[in-house]
Amino acid sequence: MIDLGKAEKIVRKVFINARVVDLSLYKKGMINRNFLVLTSKPDREFILRVYPKDNWKAEKERFVYSLISEKIDIPLPRVFLIDTSKNIIGCSYLLLSKINGEELDIAYKKSSNISLIETAGRYLAMIHSIKMPLFGWIMDNGISPSFERWTDFLEYDLNEKLSKLEMINQFPSEFVAQCRDFFRKKKNLLETDEKPCLLHKDYHYSHIIADEKGINGIIDVEWAIAGHNEMDIVKSVMWMFDIMPELEEHFLRGYLSIGRLSGSFNSRRQIYEFLILISSVSLSFEYGNTHWVRNY
Repeated sequence: MIDLGKAEKIVRKVFINARVVDLSLYKKGMINRNFLVLTSKPDREFILRVYPKDNWKAEKERFVYSLISEKIDIPLPRVFLIDTSKNIIGCSYLLLSKINGEELDIAYKKSSNISLIETAGRYLAMIHSIKMPLFGWIMDNGISPSFERWTDFLEYDLNEKLSKLEMINQFPSEFVAQCRDFFRKKKNLLETDEKPCLLHKDYHYSHIIADEKGINGIIDVEWAIAGHNEMDIVKSVMWMFDIMPELEEHFLRGYLSIGRLSGSFNSRRQIYEFLILISSVSLSFEYGNTHWVRNY
């Protein structure tokens, strides 16, 4: 349970004389909890990001934000404090600066400013410019497990997801077998000699905060991995442009202003969509969100 007193105790670890006057929970968020913390000073508003299940993700997000800010210049929340001791609220948390603005789609609909979409694409390309030593999940502040070959990681990751689904009785076992067979037949198309790079892995409207003039912050890097850039692009396009497909062209134009796509991108696209949806179904089952299970 988080109340004003606990929130104030956290904020005062950084700002000694701060007085918290309001605390509100953001409704969005399937796994972690994000609270808007208001203090008596109007220019001091914070986001308290709480990890009730995966305590290690606090360190991971701090690590990824730090890595991005060291390598490239894009707007990010500032990490004021990380605490993994569980002493105050019983779980890990980050205290972050609040990014002013709204989700990108809302800002775009208000202004019809195409440059917002193009900038979003360019920022994703900048994130992908950050090279990683190996492919794999980012855990805490390193890659584990790690792989030399992209397809080896993808097969490992898919089997992890499918193994979880196999444990759920209502999920057809024959479909799991079909998924494994589909990947085995198609995985040669995903082979690449490109070096692993940083993927945001959840880059969509909700995590791109903007106003009518520009993008003010990229947030929520808990799913970041070391991978192949085209998988990240496919997920962004799937999530962002299903309702407004005409904007995909502008997003990719921004991306290609500094990034690149291989000649195999269109061939790989359907396979990446398949892998992304399997991952989404598995995650939704894991966290008991039946609405998202049906959606995916």
